[in-house]
Amino acid sequence: MDNNKVENEWGELVEHDEALLRSIEEKIGITSTGKESFRAEVYRRMIRSKSETGSYEYESHPKLKEALQKQLFDERKDVIKLTVSTRNPDAEALKKLNEVVCVLVDKYGYNEESANELLRYVSNIMSKSR
Repeated sequence: MDNNKVENEWGELVEHDEALLRSIEEKIGITSTGKESFRAEVYRRMIRSKSETGSYEYESHPKLKEALQKQLFDERKDVIKLTVSTRNPDAEALKKLNEVVCVLVDKYGYNEESANELLRYVSNIMSKSR
C-alpha cells in the first residue's frame, strides 16, 4: 500500500487528501496516533472482501460507514438546512424543495406526502442541531 499516492476515479495516481482523511476519521474518534492502524484495518478488510466476493462495500465496515455518513452530512448540512427550513419559500426555494421531493419519489420510492413528511422531519432535526 503506497501511503503517498492513491488512484483517482480516472485511474491516475494522485496525492491523498490527508486533511479530508483526518476529518473523516475524527468523526468517529480516531486519533492521529490511531489513524494508521484504522486505515490498515480498512485496507485489509477491503482486500479480503474483494478476494472473497469480487467487490467491497464501505457499508460492510460499520465504523467506516458511520464516519462517511457523518462527513457527508456535515458537508451537506447547509444545503439541507436551506432546502428544508424555508417556511414560506420564494420561487427559487420552492423549486429546490420540489426537486428534492421529485428525487425522493422517483429514485427512492416515496410518495409525495411521505417525501414532504420526511423533509419536515429533517427540518425539525436540523432546527434542533443549531
